[in-house]
Amino acid sequence: MAGLIRAARGRLILPLAALVLLAAVLLGLGRAGDPRLPAAPDAGAWWTADGGWAVELSTAGVLTVWGRHEPLFVSEPGWRVRGFLTGDLDADGADELALLVWRRGFYGPSRPFWQTGRDTRYSQHIFLYRWQDGGVRPFWMSSGLNPEVASWSMTGDGCLAIRTTGGEDTLWGWRGWGLERLDAPLRRL
Repeated sequence: MAGLIRAARGRLILPLAALVLLAAVLLGLGRAGDPRLPAAPDAGAWWTADGGWAVELSTAGVLTVWGRHEPLFVSEPGWRVRGFLTGDLDADGADELALLVWRRGFYGPSRPFWQTGRDTRYSQHIFLYRWQDGGVRPFWMSSGLNPEVASWSMTGDGCLAIRTTGGEDTLWGWRGWGLERLDAPLRRL
């Protein structure tokens, strides 16, 4: 009888392990399933010159904005922040915070009517925040990017210089609502 129990237990271990692995992938506990998901970002902490606040980016892609003694903002669970920039994007005289984020789903909770079902694929997004009421508040969050950003920087006049994964250099600016491509060739209608 003991031999039968050992044999049955041995035959159950492999299928059970496969089931646990499958559950981890489906629940998003691992990186499996989307080879485009980037590796960990360069981690570090950056302080303002006056020491008023700091931005910390972990190797797990978690971004935290610190005040003098407490966190003012922590990126959402499930996001992988790949980079951030600060500068005056909307020409109001105050700096904003731009995040380059990988997260599941192409859209946020408000999706076009033709999109149905869950979208669990990772996609890249740019999220913009303002410093407001002693914290960091979102004011614009893009849908999934296409093409995706390979590298980015902020110009002195508050524009985003973006190199796409296809190698194209582009220039983007805030012009009322949303980022608008500034260097796009003019098209006749």
